[in-house]
Amino acid sequence: MFKGIVISVIGAAAYGFISLFTKNLVNLSVTSDTILVSRFLIIFLVIGLYLAARKKLVKPTKKQIRDLLIYGVIGYGGAIFLLAESYIFMPMSQATMIHFSYPLFVAFFMVVFYKEKITWVKASALVLTCLGIAFLMEFNCTVNLVGLLIALLSGAAFGLYMVSVSESSIKDLDPLNLLFYLALVVVLVFGTWGIIKGELHLVGLGSAVYVSMLGVAALSIIGIGFSTVAIRTIGPTYAAMICVLEPVVALLCGVGIFREPLTAYGFLGSLMMFAVILLIAFEGYLRKKKSERGNNNGN
Repeated sequence: MFKGIVISVIGAAAYGFISLFTKNLVNLSVTSDTILVSRFLIIFLVIGLYLAARKKLVKPTKKQIRDLLIYGVIGYGGAIFLLAESYIFMPMSQATMIHFSYPLFVAFFMVVFYKEKITWVKASALVLTCLGIAFLMEFNCTVNLVGLLIALLSGAAFGLYMVSVSESSIKDLDPLNLLFYLALVVVLVFGTWGIIKGELHLVGLGSAVYVSMLGVAALSIIGIGFSTVAIRTIGPTYAAMICVLEPVVALLCGVGIFREPLTAYGFLGSLMMFAVILLIAFEGYLRKKKSERGNNNGN
């Protein structure tokens, strides 16, 4: 359990640092389509070359191809696309925080479709997660309803993807092969969409843009890879709750690098997110003790 928590924290931290490079790309007027496609194009090329060189590229089954298309487009790719679209209707920080409702969707999907039991620790962690998000949003209730709906849908889409990693046929793909095929699906679908809209630009963007693109891709490999392992180690519900550390890391980056102010709400929200990790670790400790007692009674 502890190993899975550490892996999940590393993945969340990597995702959080992505905001540094994404913010720079947005400031350089790079479109959301270009950011998304360039990110996964680099991942596709790097992971593909590595797997080919090591002769570890696995051919997916027909069922896995189907699930990759469904969960890659509607799930992961859909989440990123919807989140970017929500920025049109509301501030980026507000939309991103609403997107982090996805642990609730993960818990809902796992309880309804996979009959997962909600323990008191898990319920407490979910409540703390919601409170932490509210504090990080500074209880700003003035939202655009269209933007709110789109941001919530992005959270639901990402929750669907997280569940698929442990419950669909793609669970049999190792993390690197899953990342390779996920990147392929995203590049093909959203690359085509970007070309149709005329908003995909990958050439002649300047060295600063390409450096930031490489940064986003490198951190994405770490984030997606570690998160995949975490989901399969401690389950999608716990992994989703720990992944909400991402906005905390982004907040701390903003404070430390961009000299953005740290409010009391932001500080308390961050503490709540760290408390979620402690709760999950505590349940892992209780499980271990229960298992040890069972083994002792058996002897």
